[in-house]
Amino acid sequence: MSKYPNTDKVKTKMPESCKVNMTNLPFNEGISPIYKLSELIIHKTIYDGDVFRFCASSCLDYGVCPYCGHVSRKVHSRYFRTMQDLSILGKRVILHLEVRKFFCCNEVCRKKTFAEQPGTEVFRYRRRTCRCERAVARLGISASSNSVSCLLGHWGIHISSSTVLRDLHRMHPSNYEDVVEIGVDDWAWRKGVAYGSIIIDYTNGWPIDLLGDRETESFRLWMEEHKKVHTVSRDRSTDYSSAIASTGRPITEVADKFHLIKNITDCMTKLVAENYADYRLAVRDREDVPSRNTKHISGPPAIR
Repeated sequence: MSKYPNTDKVKTKMPESCKVNMTNLPFNEGISPIYKLSELIIHKTIYDGDVFRFCASSCLDYGVCPYCGHVSRKVHSRYFRTMQDLSILGKRVILHLEVRKFFCCNEVCRKKTFAEQPGTEVFRYRRRTCRCERAVARLGISASSNSVSCLLGHWGIHISSSTVLRDLHRMHPSNYEDVVEIGVDDWAWRKGVAYGSIIIDYTNGWPIDLLGDRETESFRLWMEEHKKVHTVSRDRSTDYSSAIASTGRPITEVADKFHLIKNITDCMTKLVAENYADYRLAVRDREDVPSRNTKHISGPPAIR
């Protein structure tokens, strides 16, 4: 037996050289460097049991006019903004931001005063930080607004489902002008009542656009805006085929996997139905003919 049997054991105990007296460490000193990257400085931290409240302001001694780009250090007034940030350990984080208004000393600028927008985490007229809005948008595009609202509530970010939808409507997706192979099919706004068209990029299988209907004209206009498309996978509808033909470009039309299998199934069903009597008679005749290799057995031998 080895003299030291636990030499390979993983040690999770913190070494003495890394120990820090957490009771004497101010919370502000631990959180301030994170916000300093966003040109913000934390002056005071308040924790009331459910919410972390950070009193913050810009760490710069000047402001940049968003209208003309002029730098100003002449303060006009101050006011406070209340913003929501990402949660800490599931607790809400409220940022009480002191914002300064500056005089714009540029004589040709049409604005005499402006409010500072410190760093990259604070947007104009927003009540959430940039990183918080990115988290909401990422979840919003992958689940329903009601589900996202409930999920974020457990994470300490309290917003309504309508707010999630407004954030999604503010997004500007790519136009995908370089797409070359697409798939088009209808999808239901309301099943059996209203339908639209969904367009898929066949290179990566991602949805790239939604059309409000499945009419020929709307799909033709979309094709006119995307000149590089040379292959279209579609269903058996003639509306999409007419739109492709009206473009006047040599576009290859192919059937998607679902409708290709359905076409084969319908063809085989029709073929069997037209000759069903013949197939049935052939099968019966084959069953009535005895096998050549089968020997006739009269019965068990008699016992004497």
